[in-house]
Amino acid sequence: MIFTLSQKGKKSHMKKLRNLNRGIILFIVLIIGFGGYIVYDNIRFKKEKPAIEKVVTEYFEQIGEMNLLPEQYRKVGEPVPREIIQKKIEDNIKIIDQYWTKDLDTDYRTKEDMKTELKRLFENQQLGYNKIQDATCGVKKVSGIKKTSPNGATATVEFFLSLELQQNAEFYNGTWWLNTANDGYVSENGSDTQQLGTYQTTMTLTLEVTRVRGEWKISSTGGGYSSGNTTFIPATDDTATVE
Repeated sequence: MIFTLSQKGKKSHMKKLRNLNRGIILFIVLIIGFGGYIVYDNIRFKKEKPAIEKVVTEYFEQIGEMNLLPEQYRKVGEPVPREIIQKKIEDNIKIIDQYWTKDLDTDYRTKEDMKTELKRLFENQQLGYNKIQDATCGVKKVSGIKKTSPNGATATVEFFLSLELQQNAEFYNGTWWLNTANDGYVSENGSDTQQLGTYQTTMTLTLEVTRVRGEWKISSTGGGYSSGNTTFIPATDDTATVE
């Protein structure tokens, strides 16, 4: 006995095949469209990398200056008036506002943390007498720029920091807390942490950056950091120790 599809059954079968074919075609179109968007987005982000490199480089090349009082107050042991301290705090806040933005996804190692640490540096340490005589920071490279979200990315900066200071002086190194030349260093003068000298280090720090109204800004230094080639070279003249 031979069974054949009725005319109605044939029409139903053909309709299912057409619907299936439409679904397959739609799926292929979506895959092609998504792939095209990924390629386009990667090309567009590649064009954003110079802007990210620029904002990171410009900020970190100011780290040295952010540690320094006006030139006439840079002699170690020099009394520093309160109004000079307040002016320096305000100047540093302007720099942070220019290069940083608030990251809504984290409250860790953020713009406000930088402001707090720099304010503490000058209010707690420098008010009374100066401890930092000179400071410079040079960026070696900005690398590893990777997109993490539609308006977010990470970047790694490597920089060299050099300061002339009292060994027990706190300073801002661009991370998320104040540091001292005693950190990981055993003084040649034993417990004499007021020894004057030159502290130098090379640091690598991973940052989070965020695009805000078309501009890239730093949003967090929470990506981890490392340091190397760290040295403290004591001064050798007769004024090498502050009484």
